[in-house]
Amino acid sequence: EVEISSYTVKSMNNPVGHIKNWVIEISNDEKSWSEIDKHTDDPTMNSPGKIATFKVNNSRFARYVRFRHTGPFWKSLTGIMACSIRINSIEFYGRLKIHKK
Repeated sequence: EVEISSYTVKSMNNPVGHIKNWVIEISNDEKSWSEIDKHTDDPTMNSPGKIATFKVNNSRFARYVRFRHTGPFWKSLTGIMACSIRINSIEFYGRLKIHKK
């Protein structure tokens, strides 16, 4: 299990498709998810090769973590480019709980 304290995102070196609306969620069963971070119309990642770290609130130990895109992204185009976001990488930071047997 992990307890997320922050995460870092790096955008692609691309002029389109940067994240704008997203949530980070945690779960212990992959059915019930709790939101620990939310961004709406966030301009932070709106440039090529941008690196930013985001702090998380109200996190707790959980087995699963997911990034979920929740709306439009920056500088979208029509056609196939309109259907994709571009993230180079995402890294999660926090604490790891090790269960002893």
